[in-house]
Amino acid sequence: MQRISNNQSSVISYSAGRTDLDPYKFRIIKPSANKFQNLLHKFPRLKSLLKKQPLLINCYPASVGGLELGILVDTYLKYETFFRALLLAYNENYLPIIIGQPLLLSDFIYKYIDSSGKIPTEMLIIEGGYLCPVTLENFTKDILIRSNCQTEILHAYGVAEVDAGCFMGMDRNSDGDIIYYIVTDNIKAVLRDGKLLLHQHDMETNEERLFDTDEFAKEYNDGLLIQNKIERLNPDIVALFDSFDNNKWRRYTGYVAMINNNYHMQLRSNVLDCTTNEIEFWEFCKLYGYFDNVILE
Repeated sequence: MQRISNNQSSVISYSAGRTDLDPYKFRIIKPSANKFQNLLHKFPRLKSLLKKQPLLINCYPASVGGLELGILVDTYLKYETFFRALLLAYNENYLPIIIGQPLLLSDFIYKYIDSSGKIPTEMLIIEGGYLCPVTLENFTKDILIRSNCQTEILHAYGVAEVDAGCFMGMDRNSDGDIIYYIVTDNIKAVLRDGKLLLHQHDMETNEERLFDTDEFAKEYNDGLLIQNKIERLNPDIVALFDSFDNNKWRRYTGYVAMINNNYHMQLRSNVLDCTTNEIEFWEFCKLYGYFDNVILE
């Protein structure tokens, strides 16, 4: 359990989830322990993007902290703020580094492209919170490539109490699983009977912590394959998304409700013709919340 010292000025961040209300499950936002340099070392093709001033656009429903370099803007999950930040990146020739959960980022980017001709020529997307379906990743890349935007997508894994993105991955194996690598100096992965634990060394207090992620992983070459627990993304939904093509993703946001044992899909805001097992964008928001969950019981 982490504690905040009296009279200490700190920024803390909770998990983006809504089921665990433990007030002590937070982390104190601290400098990122060479994460940016480690990213460039592990994924050298990022170097071609990072010749411009980075603009970090946070669309994640929790504080992620800043970079060792760059400008940070929080969107507070508001599309209008996202639009303004991405337009600023275009106008000032910044490199937008967009952080968020996969479904929301896809919807925001799709809306922006549909409504603005001012697309940055380069973009780095960092997705986390749950596994990004490979079909959604392909859709997001495709709409950006068609807009002449060179794009790289990083997949982040972490836990609120330790670090938002202590693992990163860019590539997948032949089964479509993301291959993750440690990118934070003071954290190591520990595997016990297939379970993933994180060993953290606090460089300020010199304390050692071992955190159980409650998820599973296995070694893959010099990286890890991490299996999200069902609360992050229902495997039945994964199978559904695996069947999607780009036309389906142009129609659906990916947010799903279970009604009478049938999946009902949220339509994108520009899709007006609603058929069986589909729910208009804003009607879905009124019923289930705005970008609140992936699968609702």
